[in-house]
Amino acid sequence: LKALAELADEILPMTPADIVPIVWDAVRAKLAALHWSFLPQRSIPDLSNLLSIAKRAPADMVYTYILSCLRNVSFTNVVPEHAIELLDFCTQKTIEASMLAQEQAAADVAAAASGGKKAKTKAKQESHLVELGRALQVWFVNIYNDDKRQNRFKDMMDSIDALFKVPGLEIHEHFLSAALSSLLQLFSDRKILAKHLTKLSLDSLHPRVLAILQDRCKRAVRGFIDSESLQLQLYNILSGLKTNHVLKSILEFELLRLSCDSSDMSDLRGLFRSSQLWSRFLEHFARQHVSIADGAAPPTDPALVPIWEWLLNAKRRIIDLVVCVNDETCVLGDLELLIHMYFDKAEHKRIVDLLRACDISGMLSQETMETRRQQVREFSVLVDRLQCFVNIFCSSLRVTGVSGLRSSLIDIRNRWASLSLESTKGRFDHIEVLPSLKWLYDLRASELFLAKWKHLGARKSRIGAEASQSAGNDVSLFESGEIIRALFDDEEEGSADIPAPPPMPPLPTSRGTARPAPATPSAGSGATSAVGTGTPLDEQQVQDVLMGERIDELSMAQVADHLIPTAEAEWRSFYERVHTGEMGFAELSLTWGSVPFERVKQEVAVLCYTNTEGQRDREWVRERVELLQNFKLLDGHRRRTSHLIALFVTIRALFSADLEQDPLYLSLLSCNKTFVNEWDTQTLTGTTLFIEPVRRIFDGFSEHHLSLLDELCTSEDLIKWFLAQHD
Repeated sequence: LKALAELADEILPMTPADIVPIVWDAVRAKLAALHWSFLPQRSIPDLSNLLSIAKRAPADMVYTYILSCLRNVSFTNVVPEHAIELLDFCTQKTIEASMLAQEQAAADVAAAASGGKKAKTKAKQESHLVELGRALQVWFVNIYNDDKRQNRFKDMMDSIDALFKVPGLEIHEHFLSAALSSLLQLFSDRKILAKHLTKLSLDSLHPRVLAILQDRCKRAVRGFIDSESLQLQLYNILSGLKTNHVLKSILEFELLRLSCDSSDMSDLRGLFRSSQLWSRFLEHFARQHVSIADGAAPPTDPALVPIWEWLLNAKRRIIDLVVCVNDETCVLGDLELLIHMYFDKAEHKRIVDLLRACDISGMLSQETMETRRQQVREFSVLVDRLQCFVNIFCSSLRVTGVSGLRSSLIDIRNRWASLSLESTKGRFDHIEVLPSLKWLYDLRASELFLAKWKHLGARKSRIGAEASQSAGNDVSLFESGEIIRALFDDEEEGSADIPAPPPMPPLPTSRGTARPAPATPSAGSGATSAVGTGTPLDEQQVQDVLMGERIDELSMAQVADHLIPTAEAEWRSFYERVHTGEMGFAELSLTWGSVPFERVKQEVAVLCYTNTEGQRDREWVRERVELLQNFKLLDGHRRRTSHLIALFVTIRALFSADLEQDPLYLSLLSCNKTFVNEWDTQTLTGTTLFIEPVRRIFDGFSEHHLSLLDELCTSEDLIKWFLAQHD
């Protein structure tokens, strides 16, 4: 470049005019291929020589020279501050060339118009200034788009600030701004604020550079709001900035605003989450003797006014909350959040410090919070129990007024967070069943109790709600099983020499096509109730069983005064018979017989609470589960023994040995005889004596074997086919 500068000084003045453009074009080609050194002692003289050449070159060639340099890859080794004079001169020359080109174009248009000819217009090309600005943007980005460069952020900010401060380069402000914005995205949020911001002299930055940096820093604040420790870290960083620049206050306000997640202070959770942060701000203002209270004057520094207003609103929100907690007008959503944090060991100190920072530490007492916690808990439990009563216990009955109660409960759940504590007091005191809700709630998981409840509530006469009903027509849950038994009294009689046990529910392994065994009623039973008054079953009772029972309508008062006391008395009596083991096999079959084997433990676990004041006796549960599961095995095997005996007698001819000498057949006869003779007299405690002999008979038979035998016993066509085979 030094030689080219000498060429421009000494040789070009003696060069013919037609050769000069060729020389200037050769200089452009040389600049496009020139290697620029990253050493300042070499690049600075080269820049000076290039400026000397540009000053002698035509204005239109200056634009091509600077464009060739900016697009040269090695030109990124040049420090931008060193090229300021060159960039300024080339920009001015480009402006001059553009203005001359525009004047010439206007003259051509005027000449064409005066000659009556239409001026030839070329396709519109991009302005030289726009192209130069874009090249300048790309060049600057390429210089600092290198994460291995030391002090990259500081050097980048110093360089762009120097370029912005050159008046002649203001025309490139748009492209320089875009370059700085894109480069700032290369740095992480936390590095910009925690590492790089402290190295800058904010007061000396160009306003446009500061505006771009401010926008990036505001977005970088979001990287510190994930946790309170990061919030406090950023607060300490901003407090340590050795400047009173407005950017510091802007970032502090942005930190407060984002940490709260709400500008109107409606998000109490956000206020609590960032309480340590804005407590620091309150303390800072107190040290500066700036009052944050209604009616107080704002700070004199305009940059601090938004922070002061935010803190005033936050403090007012906390004070209002405490006042509402004391007078019971606070909403449940805010109260539950405050209770959770107040009684949480890890969060209690936060609340105490926050109250102290707001100068209201004495307004919220431990006794008040204990009372409010108890009130919220009691109302929540009450709503849960009422929903259980409506959705479970009233779903199978016809209870008047339930629809209104159900709608009220749904509305409470939907508006729970916005309900005031004051509005919950005495809200359901008019509900007649209120005293019994806890007892019913504890029994919600018992299908046995729900069956009794549904049966009793279906008819007013069963609970004494209709005095006109005769006591003889009352049908208990046990009697409903006897009605089913009466339906089969007129079917085929059992074999005289092989007595059959009373019928029972289908076996768990049998299919739906299996028919119940023929029943032989015990002497004197007929079609009367086993526990009733002996009144024969009338046609209406049988019709109710076949077609479905009509359900009487009950008022809430009848449920409270008649249904619940009756159900409670029967359930306690039911518990006593299980507890003492005095429940007979017949009742066990009608009640526990329909309970799946794997659900017996759950039912017993619910039953054990009845007379134990909410305490579970695990040993009692284990013993009753064992007895009831043994009974279910007996209940299942007793029909099987009768069916197998009948099958063996039917296909006796197929056996080579005499059945009367077969041990299995003899055991079946013995068990069946015991079932028939003693079933109605045995109680739950007797299952231990009965189960072992029966279990020995069926040992070795898998569930598949027993299922096959159960099906075979009722397959009359298959049995006939076997007997018809001669081989």
